Amino acid sequence: MEAKRSVQQYSSWLLIAFGGLLLMHIAVIAGLLPAEMVWGGQYQAGPELVKMEVIASVVTIVFALIVAGFSGRVSWLPDWLSKVGMYVLVPMFLLSVVGSYTSAHPVERYGLSLYSLALAVLGILLLRAKARMSTRLVSPEP
Repeated sequence: MEAKRSVQQYSSWLLIAFGGLLLMHIAVIAGLLPAEMVWGGQYQAGPELVKMEVIASVVTIVFALIVAGFSGRVSWLPDWLSKVGMYVLVPMFLLSVVGSYTSAHPVERYGLSLYSLALAVLGILLLRAKARMSTRLVSPEP
């Protein structure tokens, strides 16, 4: 039971973090956050930045659906897809740490790189909790 609770807790934290990320993308689109703060400052405010932020928002929603499927919150997503998705997401978050840390903007360098690191750690913890849960279901009890 403890492993299942851990899966739900880690997935909840990840979903909350994705919600925060989605809010950040919306704030950039709305002009509430400066354009140079994201994408390494390579896009100026305008249609190209909006396009990239819309794409990033859709990707964030897909990430949230993968986590929701992996944790059992969404039942229509195939198990194999959410499992493969989780094993792809964690390395992507780790690469995002490197990408954000190389940014010239201090908010992206120190803030978003730590945010990406938190996503990676939560993803790893979620994978481990789910593995513990599935091994307990298979293992015979004494």
